Amino acid sequence: MPALAISSSLPVPGDHYLCLRIQIKDYAMNYWKSNGAPAEKLVVGFPTYGNTFTLQNPSNTALGAPTSGPGPAGPYTQEAGTLAYYEICSLLNSGATQVWDAPQDVPYAYKGSTWVGYDNIKSFNIKVQWEMGMYQ
Repeated sequence: MPALAISSSLPVPGDHYLCLRIQIKDYAMNYWKSNGAPAEKLVVGFPTYGNTFTLQNPSNTALGAPTSGPGPAGPYTQEAGTLAYYEICSLLNSGATQVWDAPQDVPYAYKGSTWVGYDNIKSFNIKVQWEMGMYQ
C-alpha cells in the first residue's frame, strides 16, 4: 500500500514511498564533496511543483498516511500526482490546511482526500542558507 512522502519524495523499490527523516541533501552533497566533487559543481533543486496523493482516509493526513494513488490532476498541469506551484497556491487559498515538517524543513498541505508535498519561499530560503554554508 502506498504511503505519503514529503515533497522531495523518492520512489523506492516495491509499492511504497518512504518518508526519510534524514536530510537527503546533506548526505548526498557531503558524499560527493568527500569523494572529490567540487562544491561549485553540485546542484540543489528548487522545484516549483508538488507531488500529490489521494489519502485513503481523509482524517489521517500525517506523513506516512496510507494513500490510494496519485492526487487529482490540476486544471493547468492536467497530470495526476503533480500540481504546479500556482495550483498549490489555489488549493491553499481554497481552504487547504498547510503543515510545516520541521525535520525536512518543507511544507505539505491537505484538503479533503488530497495531500500535496512541495517547497515554498520559506523552504527555498532554508535551502539557500544551507547551500551557502557548503562554500565555507
